[in-house]
Amino acid sequence: MKNAFLRRIANWVLGRDDARVLLCEMEELYRHRLDRDGKESADRWLRRQNRKALGQLLAGSLWRWSRTPSSPPRKMSGRVWVTGLRAHLRGLVRAPVFVGSIVGTLALGIGGTTAVFSVVHGVLLKPLPYPES
Repeated sequence: MKNAFLRRIANWVLGRDDARVLLCEMEELYRHRLDRDGKESADRWLRRQNRKALGQLLAGSLWRWSRTPSSPPRKMSGRVWVTGLRAHLRGLVRAPVFVGSIVGTLALGIGGTTAVFSVVHGVLLKPLPYPES
């Protein structure tokens, strides 16, 4: 099973170690399908998985492939998570007006909600200061 384009994209997006794990597991699944279903079916499965993998890798998301129900779910590695977080923070730093408008909108919303609740609590919910009111 050789797919140099998929290997290059996986190395570029995931890093060499994660790409190697991905491709080794994919090759193992291919061999299992080859033994179980035959070459034609295994090749069809491999083409479908390659299309899925390339689409997800080029879109910047992690590879999530179809697994057997008995296999445990894959976790996102810490390096990929931190890299994504850094990219999001860099985007926020580059757009200070956008961030300011978001913070201002949240401040107005929270302040308005607090004011309305204070009025409702003082007028409707708090008992009057008379005995047996």
